Amino acid sequence: MKKYNLVYGSLLICIFFGWFMLFDVNAYAAEATVSFGSESYIVDNKEEFNIGLYINSDEVLGDYMLTLSYNPEKIEYISGADVAVGDEIVISGETMEKTKKHMLSFRSIATGDTSLEIRTISIDHEVSSLESAPIHVKLAEKALLEKLVIEPVDVKEFSPEQLEYELAVENDVKELTIQADAKGQDSSIEISDTALSVGMNTVTIAVTDQEGNSNHYTVYAKRNKPAEVSTTEPVDTSNSVSVEESGSVMNIVDYIIIGGAVICVAIILLLLTCMILKNRRRRKRKEVSTVPKEKPEEIVLTTEEEKEPVEISIQDVSMKFKVATSNVSGIKEYVIKTLKKEIGYREFLALNKVSFDVKKGEVIGLIGTNGSGKSTLLKLVSGALSPTSGKIVVDKKKVQLLTLGTGFDMELTAKENVYLNGAIIGYSKEFIDQKYDAIVEMAELDGFMEEKVKNFSSGMVSRLGFAIATIHDAPEILILDEILSVGDIFFRRKSEKRIQEMIHGGSTVLIVSHSTGVILKNCTKAVWLEKGNIRKIGDPKEVCAAYESMNAEK
Repeated sequence: MKKYNLVYGSLLICIFFGWFMLFDVNAYAAEATVSFGSESYIVDNKEEFNIGLYINSDEVLGDYMLTLSYNPEKIEYISGADVAVGDEIVISGETMEKTKKHMLSFRSIATGDTSLEIRTISIDHEVSSLESAPIHVKLAEKALLEKLVIEPVDVKEFSPEQLEYELAVENDVKELTIQADAKGQDSSIEISDTALSVGMNTVTIAVTDQEGNSNHYTVYAKRNKPAEVSTTEPVDTSNSVSVEESGSVMNIVDYIIIGGAVICVAIILLLLTCMILKNRRRRKRKEVSTVPKEKPEEIVLTTEEEKEPVEISIQDVSMKFKVATSNVSGIKEYVIKTLKKEIGYREFLALNKVSFDVKKGEVIGLIGTNGSGKSTLLKLVSGALSPTSGKIVVDKKKVQLLTLGTGFDMELTAKENVYLNGAIIGYSKEFIDQKYDAIVEMAELDGFMEEKVKNFSSGMVSRLGFAIATIHDAPEILILDEILSVGDIFFRRKSEKRIQEMIHGGSTVLIVSHSTGVILKNCTKAVWLEKGNIRKIGDPKEVCAAYESMNAEK
């Protein structure tokens, strides 16, 4: 009897709580804001740059997931997200803090204006605003147009710096005649197909200078449809019902829907409570079952010769990310969209049954195009993520993951960020006190440490992040995520020397890099990942040659 009373009591509490949230959730729900580090970004063409993404709340954030979109024809994604597929990147995580920051790295590949958009967000808070980050890639001065004439509709108010134009043409105009002259005498001009179909048409004018820099002018030409004679019969409104007359009926329907919604909310909350308790029990059992044994498992030798022990074993690992296809900013909106069956999800398969071993002292290089799963694999090995299926055998206490700019707050000074970033990596305050002068010297930022980081160039931010990340002695297992291409050529030489010292200090190393030169110079073995699958593994020369051959064929 006591068991049934407890169930009924819990159900009544859930109904009351659901009714309260449905009608007054906006007054008490936690609020969160999602914003970028700057209102806009101005970068040079072919330049790498960082964009900070901030999630702030007046309560603990908990689980969160964001989907962002960008134009891959304008900018190229490099690192910072969990998944990158096509023109979208996914950021997810769980934190018991009120603030979370992610640093995303991109490279500009075409001049003009573009933006980084927040497409969807999933978080148990009311999100007050969703923003976008406008990005302006500076124009190539020698690849600008001096004259642009489009017949039969002339361009009004032509300006060399204006890259987009909209025109309206009559239905009988089936093709545009374009005359374009470049400012640079040796610049080349390519014009796409100028034939017009009914509706909106896009014509591109590409101007390229001798150095290979280019600007793309876009003309949007709308060809009008031919006039149509209206044959629509007059609408009989004699039997129509006005809004005022149907108000009472709509109110009754509303009350029925609301009553059903309250019951559904109560059931959902009860089910969620049961699921949470069940998951907690599973986690406790999992923690007990995954306690390392006192004696490690013996490695069976396939030959009579003694082999180096396996430091990292990646066994049939797959990783899926579930991303919402619609934006939900709070519990109320989630309940309503669930009742209307408007909540949908899609899955990203970041890794697909990946398997290989890393022996002690090996230096493994991971290569592959953007979105191939390299950074995801590093996060799985370091313990930042858990695989959907498969198994990774590694002593996570020995692992150190080095990435640039993790935890930087652009509103703090460089000195404050040294202590903040060092604490995130795991350094003690006493250790940072001892190494502070060495960090400043390594970053070449003497005289700038009291400046706010938001006033730094991307190169200065990269140097500071590198100096903090590499100040500690080499760990037993070292993971480097795109850390070997920072700063100018002089600082890059110094950073490569420091990384060489860490690599040859006896560490087992995993390196992710877009440069095959870095892989060939530093690695004893290479792994080529493509769309979550292993394409080739073995000698760095053979693997890099196959990877470059694929890129040359595109």
